[in-house]
Amino acid sequence: MRKTWLIFLLASGLCLPAVGQAQAQNCNSNTTPSTPDTQFADNADGTVTDNQTELMWMRCSLGQTLGGGTCSGTASTFNWQTALIAAESYSFAGFDDWRLPNVRELASIVEDSCFSPSINATIFPVTPIAWFWSSTPHKGSGLGFDVFAWLVKFGNRTDMAGDLDLRIAFTHQKDDSGTYVRLVRSGQ
Repeated sequence: MRKTWLIFLLASGLCLPAVGQAQAQNCNSNTTPSTPDTQFADNADGTVTDNQTELMWMRCSLGQTLGGGTCSGTASTFNWQTALIAAESYSFAGFDDWRLPNVRELASIVEDSCFSPSINATIFPVTPIAWFWSSTPHKGSGLGFDVFAWLVKFGNRTDMAGDLDLRIAFTHQKDDSGTYVRLVRSGQ
């Protein structure tokens, strides 16, 4: 069974670190990939289907386009509400039921053996080393937690204080407009 774990951090009042577009990826060749190429079926239309979860993913971040096996253009950033609206109204590869993934779905494509970015760069090329919105709102009670939603980062091991693991989920204010989006749909 594949190891699935998340480190959850509450970001109340904490600023997210600056991030950028994808750079040269680093992978540990001594570990077995958590999201190997064979886990995905290329649908030859800019999407892949995860054979384990049966989810269909857009290969590029929203705002980028796929051509020649790579993503080009600048990935768009959104606040949480505009990300939800963009996903709901998006049509791609003949489908109009795209959505933001929940935090567990988004974390399922984190590649544990790589960083900069921590994603399978063959399947999801030119992914920004950055935070990506999930559809999962923070479910805390009181103290204004309703203004937070969960994010997942495809970044570095030490982007935050200390030596944190690759798979990081984090809550942040929904009105932050500097966060990326990768859309998903339930496969059939």
